[in-house]
Amino acid sequence: MWNSLLLLLLAPFFIYQKKNVSQCNEVNSLKKSICISNTNDLDSNYDNLYLYKSPNGDVIQKLYVKYDLENYIKYKLVLVKTKCKLELVGEAEANQELDGEIDEDADGNAYMAIEFKHQTEQFYLSIRIAEDKEKVKISYAPTLEVEDNCPILTDILMYSE
Repeated sequence: MWNSLLLLLLAPFFIYQKKNVSQCNEVNSLKKSICISNTNDLDSNYDNLYLYKSPNGDVIQKLYVKYDLENYIKYKLVLVKTKCKLELVGEAEANQELDGEIDEDADGNAYMAIEFKHQTEQFYLSIRIAEDKEKVKISYAPTLEVEDNCPILTDILMYSE
């Protein structure tokens, strides 16, 4: 009985501690910091999180994906750099014109990918998700009318967390 009562009293403390776990990295001489949640910070609105972090930690790019409909995904792309932060949210449609795409990982191994695309007046975004959903590659191009002060990293592999 005492063990149950003690556990009941301490449970809120452990739950609170887990919610506030974060990782902060100080970046460059400007003394700015980039804080990101623990890499297991999958937003409950999404099914999967893909992550890229530069070797020196000054660039972090996250892609949240929700496999909502048969031919669509919902996404949230977050880019944090030393001097800027960008967030794109939208829906991308599966490329029905192609059977599938073949991409290569860092070791030169080929894998099948499904391409989803989103085009607006401001940008074109292609999201190529491996069939096993373990990695993704993004291509992004702003239109000529849009000044791109915080360019998204393209053609890099982002891995599922």
